Amino acid sequence: MDSPATIGFHQAVATTPDWERSMLRALPWMAIATDVNGVIRHANPAACHQLGFTEQELLNRTTILLLHDLGQVQQRAVQLTAEWEKPVRPGLEALTMVARSRGGDQFDCDYLRKDGSTLPVQLNVTPLMAPDESSMGFMFTARERDLKPAAPADLPESPENSFREFLDGTHDLVQSITPDGHFLYVNRAWLRTLEYLVDDLPQLTLVDVIHTASMGQLAFLFKQALSGHRHSRQELILRTRSGAEIIVESSNSFSYENGRLTAIRSIFHDITSRKQQEQLLADHQRQLSSANVKLAMLATTDALTGLKNRRVFDERMDYECERAMRQKTPLSLLMLDVDHFKDFNDEFGHPAGDRVLQQLSLLMLQNSRSIDCVVRYGGEEFALILPNTPLDGALIVAERFRETVMKQDWKGSGITVSVGVASLLPQSDADIQTLIDTADHCLYEAKHAGRNRIFPAIGSVS
Repeated sequence: MDSPATIGFHQAVATTPDWERSMLRALPWMAIATDVNGVIRHANPAACHQLGFTEQELLNRTTILLLHDLGQVQQRAVQLTAEWEKPVRPGLEALTMVARSRGGDQFDCDYLRKDGSTLPVQLNVTPLMAPDESSMGFMFTARERDLKPAAPADLPESPENSFREFLDGTHDLVQSITPDGHFLYVNRAWLRTLEYLVDDLPQLTLVDVIHTASMGQLAFLFKQALSGHRHSRQELILRTRSGAEIIVESSNSFSYENGRLTAIRSIFHDITSRKQQEQLLADHQRQLSSANVKLAMLATTDALTGLKNRRVFDERMDYECERAMRQKTPLSLLMLDVDHFKDFNDEFGHPAGDRVLQQLSLLMLQNSRSIDCVVRYGGEEFALILPNTPLDGALIVAERFRETVMKQDWKGSGITVSVGVASLLPQSDADIQTLIDTADHCLYEAKHAGRNRIFPAIGSVS
């Protein structure tokens, strides 16, 4: 549905004599008529020819989109704000304010052709009035203006033009925005990377190109700007027109005039690739750490029972014996063996035997302390290292475990264990191997004495 401004424009045009419309089409310079909102409703052949558009392509576009450099509109708004001593918004108001007040206005600007080239023009703005004297829109007539002769070769290039050319040539994204987030300037890299055209800029604000994940950083940026900061640095995620994410390091500077914020200028350095590489490296490090943990478990854990293996037993015995002799504390060792285990395997099969070993391992863990070390010593033989435990304490542990195994429901088959017990007393100077050999000998004696029993080493190992 057409807006009231559009309806009013068309009604007014309908009352315009044909000879006036014919004269408008015959003008040798560009003539573009808009409604009061700046939306193009008519373009004469000269405008279409000079700008490279068809009339249909120009219709319904806003006049502001014809300007090559939105910075010119911002500069004009700043100039008029100073002259009229009241705020003038960069946009249609900056283009038409003088014409509304004085009946006409003229200034230089650059049009943007369809092919992207620049057309320097002298622009005249005239209000269009309906027969009832109400405003119906504006007439923008423009003539291509003659550029000043090129400066002699020995004169330096304009610093402003040179700097603008430098910004357009950089690979970083450069932008300048108003305090309310509208764009004053973006460079070619900004347009190319974020997939926008110059025509899109008047409808965009900074919020449109910031990813939702970075809205908190964006709010902090404006807080810094309004707090009088001069510079800031941030890491932001930008969003392209197609929805892709780009991670950037943002270097920002804030411009003030008479204590009032006038512009925020930012340079975005694309670090997406670096962040992806960092993420890949972090993922690889996590995978490597996980693999190392698994390797350590494989190197120290018995695969069938989940108990510590013989390697851990040797290391732990070294540590506990050295500590016992240094601190003058007792150390005990239990060696356990499943009675008649070969016969059990022959009768019930090795899978059933494996289940017995797994159940025994669980019982040993349930009947030991956290400081104890339960080990599968080999085959059906287990070891239990008991730090800070004298012989009588070790015998209690051994007997409790023997009774637990004997009373366990083994589903129709009786399982018992024989246990050899040896202890190292504080004053002893015996070595590790002596303690192990003594416990192993006691285990042999327990089996020789009839199995399902405990055989302790009498006295201390010395």
